Amino acid sequence: MEFFKNKKPVFAVRAFVKRVSPPPKFRKEWTRFALIGFVIFIVLNGANVYLKGKELVSENQDPARAGFQALEQGIASLKNRDFTQAKMFFQNAEKALRTVRQNTASLTAQANSFLDQSLYLDTAQKLMESGELTAKMGQEFIVFAENLRKVHWGADTAWPKELHSIQEALERFLAQSIRLQQNLTTLNPTVLPPRFRDTLRVAQGQIGQLLAWLKKGDVGAKAALKLLGDQKSHTILILLQNKNERRATGGFIGSFILVTLRDGVIQKQEFHDVYEADGQLTKRLPAPPGIDQVADQWYLRDANYSPDFPTSARQVMWFLEHSNGPTVDTVVAVDQTVAQKLLELTGPVTLKNFPFTLKSDNVDELLSFYTEAKLGGIQTPKKLLFDLIPALQRRLAKLRNFEAVIPVAQELIAEGHIQFYSPDSDVEALAETLGMDGRLLAPLPQTDYLNVITTSIGGNKSDKYIQMELNHQPEVAADGSVTDHLAITKRHTWNEQRWVRFQRWVDYYRAHRLPLDTLHFILGGGPNVDYLRVYVPEGSRLLKSEGVQEVKTLSDLGYTVFAFTLKVDAGQSQSVTLDYQLPFKKDYKLVTQRQAGAANVTWLTQPAALSP
Repeated sequence: MEFFKNKKPVFAVRAFVKRVSPPPKFRKEWTRFALIGFVIFIVLNGANVYLKGKELVSENQDPARAGFQALEQGIASLKNRDFTQAKMFFQNAEKALRTVRQNTASLTAQANSFLDQSLYLDTAQKLMESGELTAKMGQEFIVFAENLRKVHWGADTAWPKELHSIQEALERFLAQSIRLQQNLTTLNPTVLPPRFRDTLRVAQGQIGQLLAWLKKGDVGAKAALKLLGDQKSHTILILLQNKNERRATGGFIGSFILVTLRDGVIQKQEFHDVYEADGQLTKRLPAPPGIDQVADQWYLRDANYSPDFPTSARQVMWFLEHSNGPTVDTVVAVDQTVAQKLLELTGPVTLKNFPFTLKSDNVDELLSFYTEAKLGGIQTPKKLLFDLIPALQRRLAKLRNFEAVIPVAQELIAEGHIQFYSPDSDVEALAETLGMDGRLLAPLPQTDYLNVITTSIGGNKSDKYIQMELNHQPEVAADGSVTDHLAITKRHTWNEQRWVRFQRWVDYYRAHRLPLDTLHFILGGGPNVDYLRVYVPEGSRLLKSEGVQEVKTLSDLGYTVFAFTLKVDAGQSQSVTLDYQLPFKKDYKLVTQRQAGAANVTWLTQPAALSP
């Protein structure tokens, strides 16, 4: 007991915390499951808090020093992807730190009657335990990563089994991280040297982030299992959108697929032309603005009217149910860019009774031509599309380098070519985590917003040949009021050289079911007619418009919308300018958002300028 009366142990804490950028999602060397690798990397970089005792009992000084040195070496080896060395260092660190912690625990028990000494020893105990726990997590992560590397990841993978293993590992890491957080948040920072307190706060904040990511990962694994029909069948509605006829969520819904999965296996897959469902609609709804110019009522084919994908998906589900269709669990929307990118991976595909080889650079035009020329027959105009999809599925199942799909998927998701929605909160949370939810951003206070949505109402595929430029220039007056000047220019790039290629196919197929001038119009040579909606901050006031006869002011999803119809003939261009005043005067900030799948749009935005 004389030790505590005469000497006051002082502990110095050195924290090894580095701010590092997380590795790219889906990196092959780490893990094939994106969120797992990302989260665990943060565990091992944000949670290593060390202790080196300044006046530890002499026999514990060397083991403590050796333990934290081994921990540091383990983390360095892990970063270098040397799992063998990392595992050895983590084992050594855990063993050394466990010995020191056990010795420190006995001292803590003796010092309970001396409060200030207990605080020092309790802090030392928790820091030591944190180091030991980090070493243990490092070992477990290595085992986890090695097991993942042994899995053959492909279309034939037993996904439910592998996802269950991932979920179990996530739950273990989550429990360990909670314990680590408790240690770091309940120790007494006042006994630490001041220069280490800020470092401790950073580590505590990173542990909080880690827990949030682990919880998302756990929800994501549960959602993925639901999507695969684990223990309960899951029905997915896949909307095949045609980006050459622009619609709010990407393109016109020409067809759809109903897929039912159970335990990771497709039980049923049905292909449908959208007009099949529309012919069975049992309830009548008025067509929304813009669509009402070409249809007397609202149908499933026009249900993706809202630029907010969850809103459109719910509307699609309603129409399907009221067209004698099933209630589905998830809605997925894709466009033909997905087929183009997959053909780049699989290579060309040849189909029975179809003379042309389908490649990434011709599949878009061939699908359009085959469908509109009615080469599959009047009753089955989309036969080529319906034959191509299972052929691609078979080719993907045989793909050896399945990891090559990952960067392609990332690109497709980032550009809005794939979106999905589910009323199930877990599945929808996964959509948000992966950036596939397609949500319209919620309005931000005192912030400018711009999103231009085009809806094709011309009855043809001319949007493929439209180049659009958005020139946005805000102007701040002396009183702080802001006026936005927006110029929208659309250029129709169709020329007769494009038609020559189609004519060769017409001659080859003797495709004269439609008159040539009608085919010319549908495939893109006709005028481009789009209904445009410009989403701006709620309360914005239109001051002036040029280049269009009428602009209607509407309201949608917390925004003011300026809506008008614009027609552009082939080989021509048209411009519309809108001047509108924003409803606020504070510091200027701008948020922009792109329409899903819109790759032919050029944005020109200028910083706010002061008016004289």
